[in-house]
Amino acid sequence: MGTLTNAAGGTLNIGGTSGITGLTATASTNTVNYTGTGQTLKVTSYNNLTLSGGAETFGAITSISGNLTLSGTATATTGAGLTVTGNLVIGANTTLATGATNTWTLGVTGTTGVTGTLTLANTGTKTFTGDVTINSGGVWNETGVAAINYAGSLSHSGTTFTALSGDHTFSGAGKQLPELFLFHIFPSMARLKTTEHLPFRRHWKEQAL
Repeated sequence: MGTLTNAAGGTLNIGGTSGITGLTATASTNTVNYTGTGQTLKVTSYNNLTLSGGAETFGAITSISGNLTLSGTATATTGAGLTVTGNLVIGANTTLATGATNTWTLGVTGTTGVTGTLTLANTGTKTFTGDVTINSGGVWNETGVAAINYAGSLSHSGTTFTALSGDHTFSGAGKQLPELFLFHIFPSMARLKTTEHLPFRRHWKEQAL
């Protein structure tokens, strides 16, 4: 089929095996939607990337300038460090995992909403600049001891929130960090690092930045 450029504002739906040998998908507000199961995603830079089918091979995609959205029963594991400049949306019955290589980081500039499962593997730094919300049914699962940075609010009404002993740094001024939530989700050996003094120090090693 050769190369294809998805135009600004366009939506490209790809189901099954694609014959596209080269894909340009960085134009403003364009979306590429993988609708099948068992697909191998094209390794390129995306604006908006949607996975709406089943299990996919994510590959070494490193840059999404818009939103990354998982819906349907999509599952994927990153194959490199990944930066999402827009929002990360992990829908019900979907799973996104970071790959096992310890140099692979994850950064999300916009908001992060988890209604499915987000698994944070490896020791690479994970940075969430916007608000993080674990919705009803959502699962946050840290399987690698890593530095986790939050610049927005963190709220949890999901099924489970598993945090390991890496530094969890909260740098957003005036953001919501409910005390009861923090004491229940984080292990006593974890270090809370904050730019502001928090009135609750019990079971924490609090460290000013």
